Amino acid sequence: MHEVFERLKSELLNAWRFRWQGFAAVWFVALVGWAFTFTVPNQYASWAKVHVDTQYVLRPLLSGMVVEPNLNQAVQLLTRTILSRQNLEQIANNSNLNLGGLTPIQKDKMLSALRDQIHISNVGNDLYDIEYANHDPAIAKAVVQQVLNILMADALGATQEDSSSAQKFLKEQLEKYGNDLNNAENVLAEFKRQNLGYMPSDNGGYVTQLQMAQQTKAQLLNQLEVSQSEMKTLASQIRGMRQGKTPVNPAQDPNVLALNAQIQKDKQTLSNLLTQYTADYPGVISLESRIKLERKQRDALIANLKKRETDTFDPNNPVYQDISLRANKVSVEIEGIKTKLGQVNRQIENLKHRADKMTKVEARLDALTRNYQVTQDQYNSLLRRLYSAKLSQSAQASGNPLKFQIIDPPILPLIPTSPKRHVMAFMAMVVAIGAGVALAYLLAQLKPVFLTKTELMEMFSLPVAGAISLAQTTTYLKAHRIRVLMFGAGCVAFILVGVLVIVFSNQGAELVRVHLLGGTL
Repeated sequence: MHEVFERLKSELLNAWRFRWQGFAAVWFVALVGWAFTFTVPNQYASWAKVHVDTQYVLRPLLSGMVVEPNLNQAVQLLTRTILSRQNLEQIANNSNLNLGGLTPIQKDKMLSALRDQIHISNVGNDLYDIEYANHDPAIAKAVVQQVLNILMADALGATQEDSSSAQKFLKEQLEKYGNDLNNAENVLAEFKRQNLGYMPSDNGGYVTQLQMAQQTKAQLLNQLEVSQSEMKTLASQIRGMRQGKTPVNPAQDPNVLALNAQIQKDKQTLSNLLTQYTADYPGVISLESRIKLERKQRDALIANLKKRETDTFDPNNPVYQDISLRANKVSVEIEGIKTKLGQVNRQIENLKHRADKMTKVEARLDALTRNYQVTQDQYNSLLRRLYSAKLSQSAQASGNPLKFQIIDPPILPLIPTSPKRHVMAFMAMVVAIGAGVALAYLLAQLKPVFLTKTELMEMFSLPVAGAISLAQTTTYLKAHRIRVLMFGAGCVAFILVGVLVIVFSNQGAELVRVHLLGGTL
């Protein structure tokens, strides 16, 4: 620590030798700094506060019915793009910032500086501050007012222009899809006309129609079998009665009728099962066995009834007439079933013959129908969006969703906001002192001397045989004290002048700019 103190003391003593040069540098830098402080013109800041209301009244009422733009994002984009070159030129021309006499380069520099000097900041809660400073208070206010005007005009124009552009695009797309929809309809209608006999019916396509025909055929075969069985029984009864024997009519027997009805019901059930399962299905096998058993029971019952035949034949016997009438009826039913069966067989053969053509027609019809449906859905979607866009524009026309409310309009500033001349004068004083000290230290380093034996020994690493002290005579000491007093007085004078400059910096600026330079503050 002692060595550091000695080293610092040595450096100060070395620099002390050039105190007058440093003192001159202090005054020079201070005078330059104070002169700059006095000549800097005053800056007057004008500002305005704007509230952007994005919660307009119709929004909750039209929720889901109209296209709602992102208003917060629109406001942010608007504040970032408002300072475009075109807007800056408009602001400058309307704010008496003369651009006419400037060269293109000077004009670019001025517009660039204007962009940097206009500050638009979001202070929260949808509040925005617009601030601009200029040496002319009227220009500062005019610039802020112009920015406000452009901001409000652009907000209204942007929303209406966006809505109109969207409607124009939707109308163009709607016309295109309308033409595509008409073409798809014509192609579909022409295809149906050309393939009229191969089109799917209301009951379904080729496979469904074939399944239904086969199912109908199976039902008719069952009905035919039952009717033929009944016909055989009736014919046998008729033959027996004509041979002189009048059997008891088994067909009228309640037990036989019940068994026939049960057999018919089981056959119908079996037919339905066979359309869904194979013959090996346990339910099918069980039902077939039951039908066989019921048939055996019916046949045994009929055989027992036939043993009760009478030995006389009477054509007018009501039983005979009834059996004959039923036989005729069953015969007609059999012929009708055969006719239907023939029609179903022809339908099945026709379907199988046209299978390849019908499947191709069905595939092509599905593709055309799908294309038509997609086009129609897209057309309807565009139509709904167009109506929504028109409703949105109507809603915007009734009330612009972006509402700007000026909280604080720009006013003519009377008090300058900058520069802070007191601070500038003080900083000039500090910088001047630093510059003087630095100059003295620099000169001491350029012209070093050894003030003590220790420094000499450390520099050359050699022993010092002796030292001769300076003989300070009375005259020398008197002259030295006078120089020190003069230097101290000079420093005090500098500090006093500096304090006066700091205290009366504004008055000094007025003296220089108004009275000496003939300008304004």
